[in-house]
Amino acid sequence: MPTITPLRGRILVNPDVRPDRTASGLHMVQNWDPETTGTVVATGAAEMCRCGVANPCPVSVGDHVVFSYESGQKVSIEGEDLLVLQYRDVLGVLEPAVGG
Repeated sequence: MPTITPLRGRILVNPDVRPDRTASGLHMVQNWDPETTGTVVATGAAEMCRCGVANPCPVSVGDHVVFSYESGQKVSIEGEDLLVLQYRDVLGVLEPAVGG
């Protein structure tokens, strides 16, 4: 895969693919629930505020994040669909479940 570096406070996210069927085999409606989670693939440099202070990116490569619906720009690189988002569109980082 070619290297792409997001610029000015942006991140590159590989969105999670939603299954088209449930575990029991029922077909899911295509527009039922938007894809709003994914894994951070790359992060850009810190964004500068008006006062000249750098705001570091709050997420890291490999983080599983939740982001705003309809945010970012879809890009396709060698057949892989990715999203370029501003890191302020990230609502939170999903932590793995602990225990069982």
